[in-house]
Amino acid sequence: MNKKLLVVTVLMLILSMALTACGGNSASQGEQDKDEIKYPEKAITMIVPNSPGGSTDLLARTVAKVAEKHLGQPVIVQNKPGGSTTIGANAVMNANPDGYTIGSANTGMMTSVVFKKSDVDYAQELEPIALVAVSPQVLAVNSDSEWKTVGEFVEYAKANPGKIKIGHTSVGGSTHMATALFTETAGIEIEGVTFDGGSNAVAALLGGHIQAAMLSPVDFKQFVESEQVRPLAETGEERLDDPLYKDVPTFKEAGYDFSEILFQGIAAPKGMPEEVKAKLVEVFEQVAKEDEFKQAVSDLGLTPKYATPEEFKKMWLETQEKYERVFTELGVIK
Repeated sequence: MNKKLLVVTVLMLILSMALTACGGNSASQGEQDKDEIKYPEKAITMIVPNSPGGSTDLLARTVAKVAEKHLGQPVIVQNKPGGSTTIGANAVMNANPDGYTIGSANTGMMTSVVFKKSDVDYAQELEPIALVAVSPQVLAVNSDSEWKTVGEFVEYAKANPGKIKIGHTSVGGSTHMATALFTETAGIEIEGVTFDGGSNAVAALLGGHIQAAMLSPVDFKQFVESEQVRPLAETGEERLDDPLYKDVPTFKEAGYDFSEILFQGIAAPKGMPEEVKAKLVEVFEQVAKEDEFKQAVSDLGLTPKYATPEEFKKMWLETQEKYERVFTELGVIK
């Protein structure tokens, strides 16, 4: 009898210990669940290092609108232009890495690095989240000009070296690169004129102060629609899908063997919690692949294109190396 009682007692003790362990595990799991980051719980600020109204700004607002649906919180676009995008880029870099401040990242952010104006390499100091779009640049002239094709434009430039002024934005940016590659490939001598924003360059073109401009398709869009501006060629590998530009050849089609693409993406401060970074990566991949977003981007005159954080960073670094090499070869960087 005593032996049976001992066995029962031992079994009850074992069962009690097992239940306690399970309860402890449940409690631990509960504590773990309590510690999980709930993100986002408030509005997110997206910093744009460019002025309102340009292609980068319009794309950022398109991204923000679609992202809000997936995040369940407002995404507020805040423009911080100036310093060749360094003011906005620094604001993102120095923000609290809690996921509530992110930024638009584009080719222009390489300028200070390429021209040795800053020790900050944003490709290394920011956390790439996603590439969402790319854009060629477009060479356009006033619609009442004598040039109907890029070939006619080049022919005139060769016969009149130094007499044509081509406007572009930001020294060292994509429009500057496109202009430099075009003039080098075509073997022409022109005067490059830098403007603070595409709208100012278009105003100068319409006013007759410059003979051509190399800008984003977005900058020209309304003026192409109103037939005030005539696009001659674009720097992409393929023609744009936008019906306004479907008849505009690439420079390669026209016989000038070069291309230049502006990238547009999303980046964040380094040091975010892994759960927050993973959420942002997931959301912006969903945004980039949505039909609504793709259509909106195409309507802007840009090309929707998704790349992962790793792919985006690789593209960023390779483009940066290309800019430094080409601008050095062309004597732009002394």
